[in-house]
Amino acid sequence: MENYITSDSADEIIEALRGRLPEINIEKGLATCMGDEDFYVELFTDFINLKIKDMLTKFLEENDYNNYCIRIHGFKNNAYSVGATALGDLAYEMEKMSRESLPEEIKELQASLFAQYDRICVCFRELIQG
Repeated sequence: MENYITSDSADEIIEALRGRLPEINIEKGLATCMGDEDFYVELFTDFINLKIKDMLTKFLEENDYNNYCIRIHGFKNNAYSVGATALGDLAYEMEKMSRESLPEEIKELQASLFAQYDRICVCFRELIQG
């Protein structure tokens, strides 16, 4: 897990997030953290360092829908925790599909999930690293 060193305060990071990632419901994420901005930035840092893409790709390639379902469920909760509601909703749809073993449909949604997640990760890293 990467930790980022920044001179910006959590408040400055959160304000920058508002402008760069309007799809993130920061108020919802802060509510998860009981309003603690430092904890929210830490939680967001953990979120962008998840190895979810590797795991999901592996489980899909192996047709291991049980573990796919477990991992996508966890990711959904992580997304909701930081306020990435649309990403969490997409993960929920994928979770339901994995219970029904629908690999082609999952592959299509997985590409969209990865693109959205990558965008969030890149924007957050740029903010933290300056």
